[in-house]
Amino acid sequence: MPALVAGDLVQVASSAPTYAPATHVPSAARQLVRDFGILLFSGETGFGAGANLMEGLRAAPGATILGAALIIVVTVVNSLAIAVKILRLKSLDS
Repeated sequence: MPALVAGDLVQVASSAPTYAPATHVPSAARQLVRDFGILLFSGETGFGAGANLMEGLRAAPGATILGAALIIVVTVVNSLAIAVKILRLKSLDS
């Protein structure tokens, strides 16, 4: 008798409708979460680097500023070269 009751319960449980959670998330919401994650990462990295910023500027102010300017110029020139040569954009459009 208990086997019949257990069998009936299994049959009732397996025939019950199942409701899957909604998995569709709009693309704007996904992009918002991605952007927020990048924002938090950038903020945390900036706080971590900012603790030693003044020590570095006091130790070698000229080298720090020159290094930063060099990194910026190299990045801009390389980006412009890729845009013009590979992506075939006009230099004024990129």
